[in-house]
Amino acid sequence: MIPTLLNKMMREPYLRKGPPKTAGANNSAAATRRRFLLWGKRHRARPEDMVRTATLFTSLSIVEAFRRFISPRTHVHELIVAEAARAIH
Repeated sequence: MIPTLLNKMMREPYLRKGPPKTAGANNSAAATRRRFLLWGKRHRARPEDMVRTATLFTSLSIVEAFRRFISPRTHVHELIVAEAARAIH
């Protein structure tokens, strides 16, 4: 995991946008991904460290969105988290 990169990514403006939003290719999430990959290339980061950082970033950004956009509006009794599988062709 790369703490410097994780901290930088957690300050991305995209995370402050309210829902609904998407991580599709035609928006600021795509620019965030490009900056993430460019940072790794510039700093010659090891691929396994980039994957660890991206995984932690994804988790923390979900927690932050939940804290910011859901918790103030409702009390959640149960939360189920699942990964959506998709085919790669």
